[in-house]
Amino acid sequence: MKTKFQSTIETITAATIPMHMPGHKRNVAMLGDDLPYSVDVTEIDGADDLHDPEDGGIIGSLCHKYADLYKAKSAHPLIGGSTCGILAGIRTLTKPGDAVIVARNCHKSVWHAIELCRLRPTCILPPIIEEYGICGTIKSAAVEDAFSRSHGATCVILTSPTYEGVISDVDAIAEVCKKHSAALFVDAAHGAHLGFSEHFPGFPRGADIAVTSLHKTLPALTQTALGLVFNEKYSSRFARNLGIFETSSPSYILMNSIARCADILADRGELFDSYRAMLDEFYASTNPEKLKLIKTDDIGKISISTRGTNFTGSSLAKALRNRFHIEPEMVHSDYLLCMTSICDTRENLAALSRAITELDAEAEYSEGRIYPSFITELPPAEIPLADAVLRDIPDGGEISNAYVWVYPPGIPLLLPGERVTEEIKNHLEILKISGISPKIIKTS
Repeated sequence: MKTKFQSTIETITAATIPMHMPGHKRNVAMLGDDLPYSVDVTEIDGADDLHDPEDGGIIGSLCHKYADLYKAKSAHPLIGGSTCGILAGIRTLTKPGDAVIVARNCHKSVWHAIELCRLRPTCILPPIIEEYGICGTIKSAAVEDAFSRSHGATCVILTSPTYEGVISDVDAIAEVCKKHSAALFVDAAHGAHLGFSEHFPGFPRGADIAVTSLHKTLPALTQTALGLVFNEKYSSRFARNLGIFETSSPSYILMNSIARCADILADRGELFDSYRAMLDEFYASTNPEKLKLIKTDDIGKISISTRGTNFTGSSLAKALRNRFHIEPEMVHSDYLLCMTSICDTRENLAALSRAITELDAEAEYSEGRIYPSFITELPPAEIPLADAVLRDIPDGGEISNAYVWVYPPGIPLLLPGERVTEEIKNHLEILKISGISPKIIKTS
């Protein structure tokens, strides 16, 4: 019997084209629809244990399979999303009070790890791709410079690929880290599909530990992810920290989804060929003049820029949703992002192409100031993050007492303890004018 909850979700999704995660895209024709109750068990005899998997057990075998697929020393299925892996990974590579180097465009879970572990961050502000206002590649030279500004950093933390598919040179950055005897952690949540085909960039195997979300770009249920250890000396410590940040009652439904995804990766490599062919067809048939397609390192991330037109990201998303029944993944002030995966169909991509073409014909050129999607200057950190969350900082002052982010993507524009600069105030005002509501999460 269906619950009202289930019926409501099915009604919402029945007539929409999912240009958003999860990567399975509700494609039951490809994947089947037989998951839930029959596999919803606990750690009964023969069912293995996620937090202590046996070599010959079903979970232990799954760990080995993913380690082979990603060419890692060890792999750890995650059923708390990449978030629990990020918390565990950063705790694994640092000690309380350590100095770390961190890309300022990292997900909120990275900053929560820095807060919890009381780390001392030196930030790298990614360059802005001027044409579109999105964060660009972090170069190894920027990491080297950060070491000169940091006081004995023991770990570098960065995001690659970004939400929009921008990839940093992880191998070159790894060499800089080795030079300074520092570990490298990579949040690769949006890159689970990388490295399985010559049609797409490689996975960031230069990291000591990387975390990736299966559910974002592969056929797996929401919350499923992987922790991948490429430096074997961290394997047991990472497993222990997962026991802290991940539930002790893991869902076998989610683990079965992870197992099914592994089988697809191992046995159906042709899906990546057809996926790339569909994307090539999409780009060949989609040539807007006023709206712009933002091509990054990962062409599976379809971002549409509204700069120079009378559309905002929000109004374009509303038109896609209401007129074409297309639900995008993420909306920002002057662009939006559509997520694709190997489970997409030619029909869905063709529908997106037609919608863009039609809306481009209706768009009008519009003069206006160009605003980047992210900050262009680092706000001064007046109070260390780990201390700021414990202080009673008053409202309305010049020092932030909150995390401020747009979700998605959940990347903080302002951290607790940072000065509220004029750029930050202007940035938040532009977001509101564009129909984007920043979330303000107070620390006290």
